[in-house]
Amino acid sequence: MKLKHYLLISLLILGFVLTAQAQYPHIISYQGMLYGTNEQPVEERNYKMVFTIYDEPENGNALWTETFNEVLVAGGQFSVYLGGTNPIELPFDHPYFLGIKVENEPELQPRSFLAATPFSLKASDANTIAGIPASDVPQQGFLFPLGVNGKFPSDVLPSSSVSGNFLKKHEPDTSRGTYTAPMILVVNKGDGDAITGRNIGGTGRGVVARSDANDGVVGWSGCSDKSGVFGHSDNGFGVTGRSDNNYAVFGASKTSFGGFFRSDNDHLDLALGGPVGRINTDPDLPNSNLILSSNNDVTIRLDNNGGGNGIFEIKNSGGNNVCTVNEEGDMALFCEGTKIIELGKGLDYAEGFDVSGENKISAGTVVIIDSDNPGKLAVSNKQYDNKVAGIVAGANGLGSGVRLGAGLFDCDVALAGRVYCKVDASYGEVTPGALLTTSATPGYAMVVKDFSKAHGAILGKAMEKLPQGTKGQILVLVTLQ
Repeated sequence: MKLKHYLLISLLILGFVLTAQAQYPHIISYQGMLYGTNEQPVEERNYKMVFTIYDEPENGNALWTETFNEVLVAGGQFSVYLGGTNPIELPFDHPYFLGIKVENEPELQPRSFLAATPFSLKASDANTIAGIPASDVPQQGFLFPLGVNGKFPSDVLPSSSVSGNFLKKHEPDTSRGTYTAPMILVVNKGDGDAITGRNIGGTGRGVVARSDANDGVVGWSGCSDKSGVFGHSDNGFGVTGRSDNNYAVFGASKTSFGGFFRSDNDHLDLALGGPVGRINTDPDLPNSNLILSSNNDVTIRLDNNGGGNGIFEIKNSGGNNVCTVNEEGDMALFCEGTKIIELGKGLDYAEGFDVSGENKISAGTVVIIDSDNPGKLAVSNKQYDNKVAGIVAGANGLGSGVRLGAGLFDCDVALAGRVYCKVDASYGEVTPGALLTTSATPGYAMVVKDFSKAHGAILGKAMEKLPQGTKGQILVLVTLQ
């Protein structure tokens, strides 16, 4: 059987151009006529037909093919839906040609040129923006401001000034998204940024995010060595935070640092100014830490320029001091508002003690263990007393370097280090290096004359000279033995 083929109708039916929420197959409705050698319609019956789309009118590459085993031809006319079993997934961005093969006959010639209609496989508004033809919108690189209805208003076409809030939506729009899904999702699978915001020449910000009920900006990174949020500035601040009623910047980590600050080129890693400098411990994050490090000469610097009492202070939730540093550099640690440790500029190590029978005891006084009152001390009053405990610290304005129990007891007693001590030289001249012990003069030391009695009663060594027959305070190196 020899056939002739004449193309009558060629149409496209493409479902996805009707609505973005439906997915329809790519199908072409094709109709044609088959004539025999006598130029009359062929016999009415079912025919096997093979349809192939090529990229050239002759030869070329077969881009798609589909076989129909039973195509009814009546009065020479037939109709098929191409792509019904093998969807047509072609871009339709250049001319295509349809070849038809009937039964065992060679492919009919010439191939049929697919006219413009099949190219509706592209979305009907692919070359428009919100219904506005692309030829009528500004050139590449411009964005349109959206109207209240979420569409591009006509007054921003090239004939008018482009201004306003770009890509702004005032209300949720369920036709464009849901309340839980992102309204705008930008994905970049390459090395570039997904979103970059920049303001050139104006005073506005590059990127501003706001939420009335949740976080304004959330940053996440799947790389262990990368930041969820990264801030960079050539001259200003890399990242700034402001809050009218809560934390300006809050950092929390369940496995690592809650806040980490590092400066590679400057002296300061963390700078806190005015009342906004605050470090908070969240009870839900018991293992959170603040780590500070510096590649230069200052790790932390705290300055008091407001004329307050100290340069550094930490308070607990009850308003009691936890730690303070005064302008002289002395630091004190508190427990429930009571000072328990003080670090100063002095030269001795002192601990707090209560003294029996004394309402107020002067600095420099020699004290001994009180045998009648465990844990308390008493003023020394005999020679070579092996119960000697130390010297009351603070004489001549020389404070202690370390004080334990500061402010909790009657006095601070120097147990080691350098401290001024009351000495009575009427028992003998005192020279630097001379051993000192207790004397019969209450609260005074004397030079050791009888070394057999001095065992266990040594108070320390004199570091200054005190002439015979005089009394005074001299610097002593406390070395109890």
